[in-house]
Amino acid sequence: MSGSRVIELDFGTVELNEDGILRFNIASGSDTITLYQLQPLLEALISMADGKPRPFYCDNSDMKSLGYPERKFIGTNLHLFASASAVKENSPVIRFIGHTINHFFLPKVPMHMFDSERKAIAWLKSMG
Repeated sequence: MSGSRVIELDFGTVELNEDGILRFNIASGSDTITLYQLQPLLEALISMADGKPRPFYCDNSDMKSLGYPERKFIGTNLHLFASASAVKENSPVIRFIGHTINHFFLPKVPMHMFDSERKAIAWLKSMG
């Protein structure tokens, strides 16, 4: 693959880089994502993955909340595009949200929280 492929959404960007890692970057100034936004995000991630689940990285450092239906949606659908999921977080709230998804909605792929992008990417690369 040469270069990156990008899909721009109103609330963020989906990107597949040369390293094969699928990424979602929430739009600057956004601190949550809604169920209404998760459906087109899921479609973009599945499209970008080209039918092959890939390592997935998301920086949730700016997130402040995520509702129950959104957590359930993520836990239920993560495996459709991700072979493993690494989430960067920097707050107890986001850590709690991640643990809630992992323990109550049982994603079918490994999902771990990290305090740096470097650690998250290193873990994703170790999974492959």
